[in-house]
Amino acid sequence: MGSFITEPKLIWDKKNPNLQMEQLKKMIQEKYSQKFDSYWDFHKWTVENFVDFWKEMWHHFDVIASKPYETVYRKTGNGILDCEWFPGAALNYAENLLRIRDDRIAIIVLDEDQNEDQVTFAELFEEVKLYAAAFRKHGVTIGDRVAGKCCAYISNSKQALFAMLAATSIGAIWSGALPYYGLRAVCSIMQKIDPKIIIAGDRAKDYGEEFVFFDKLVPMAESLPNLVKIVIVPSKEETLSKDISKIRNSMFLKDFLETGKEADGTVPDLVFEQLPTNHPITINFTSGTTGNPKGVVHSAVTFISLLRDYVFHLDLKSGDRVYNDTPPGWTVWDYELPTLSLGITQFLYNGCPVYKKGDFNIWKILSEYKISYAFISTTCFDGLEIEKVLCGATEMFGDFTGFDYNLPSYLGECQVPTLGLDFQCFDENGKSVLGQRGEVVIATPVPSLPIYLWGDKDNKRLRDTYLTKFEGVWCQNDECWINPKTRGIVVIGRSDDTMKQYDDLLSSSDIYFAIDCVEELQDYICVSQIWEEDERVILFVKLKKDLV
Repeated sequence: MGSFITEPKLIWDKKNPNLQMEQLKKMIQEKYSQKFDSYWDFHKWTVENFVDFWKEMWHHFDVIASKPYETVYRKTGNGILDCEWFPGAALNYAENLLRIRDDRIAIIVLDEDQNEDQVTFAELFEEVKLYAAAFRKHGVTIGDRVAGKCCAYISNSKQALFAMLAATSIGAIWSGALPYYGLRAVCSIMQKIDPKIIIAGDRAKDYGEEFVFFDKLVPMAESLPNLVKIVIVPSKEETLSKDISKIRNSMFLKDFLETGKEADGTVPDLVFEQLPTNHPITINFTSGTTGNPKGVVHSAVTFISLLRDYVFHLDLKSGDRVYNDTPPGWTVWDYELPTLSLGITQFLYNGCPVYKKGDFNIWKILSEYKISYAFISTTCFDGLEIEKVLCGATEMFGDFTGFDYNLPSYLGECQVPTLGLDFQCFDENGKSVLGQRGEVVIATPVPSLPIYLWGDKDNKRLRDTYLTKFEGVWCQNDECWINPKTRGIVVIGRSDDTMKQYDDLLSSSDIYFAIDCVEELQDYICVSQIWEEDERVILFVKLKKDLV
């Protein structure tokens, strides 16, 4: 059954009465005449009174809206996704993130060669204004039509962040393909999105190895009939001397941004389009381990649930720094952006977190740059006694689990479910259980759930994947176990046919696709095996007769 069944080992047990979590708890108790003796009492109230809880989140984070909401929550059907959050309100995602415009540091960028760049909040606003002007000049508009989609195919860079905020300021949808995907996967994702503008890098460096993108940009551009511009971001001066004429509708970033300026050289004012809270802002694709990757669409209001995580479960404040090494194309890249609204610095590491060169390594980065919070793959920390563990998913713009620093924490366990989220472990009969394996289930509506899947006609794939196994709840298709002694949560892995090795998710079809062209093979099968309390993937092959 695995080591999570054994007696839990205590690794954290401290008290801090000054946490933002404690301040919120005190306010709720006074306002709603409640008394909470523990986090669990508080959490229960936020679940049973989730409408009041999310109302308090809206006001606590002082959401900028040109029109007030009519009601916090409106049910539109029987399913957990059949609802509207803050209907009647009009707001803009980017406007809420860009509320700070002073000379504090908004972004720090560092790469594997230790090249560093910094951007202030004031400079960030001006960059977004220029990008938005150029987008508008090239016909980018509101909505999910061709004209309303911008994509990235670039490493973790400040230019991607500028472009994302510019696109969402207009009301366009932002998406991307991970830069280390192969050509076929990149083209497949881009064709699904059918973007008008692509912000593309020239190269990326990962674990000391450089990957040049130019060969992929030519067929990518050819595969997208509605592409108006592919904007190439040079990371080196030598890129500007390259002939890009073979890349259809391409131009360098500097030339593209110049098109946004007026005849006198000025940049038009940044206009934040006011949109309903359920307006889509991002498409992020799942790993594709259960078939073709699903394009998960999230709405503008999701930033509230993310701020809940960073403020109350992580206790982050203005002046803190959050680390991210993920390129655009995965949900994690978007996760930390809302903290800009709190005055928190985005530390963008453009490289591999396990890369080492001399005394340059991830630990030195985290220490020297005084990183307050880092999202890093668990493989980097295998064997360490981490004090705090949380979990989330591509489908959820917000965490399933979080922390209360005034509670004890145990080795290998996610400490608590996040506020307002009814996390349960269901057995095969749909019964909530403790102390046995079951399915990760969310049993109450939360703003962090997706609004739909991209290209999913009549929401059939959404329903079949997440909503039909157990009626009235969201089923994440992950397996979990809740410790009956500590109430800590262990997320074991996928509950479907997905396999996991070295923290990478894959299905047997991924392996079969890669080896199908090997003529010497007569047959093959790929399976997973639990080995020394971890999972490994094994490929069995049978060669054709007379081959050794």
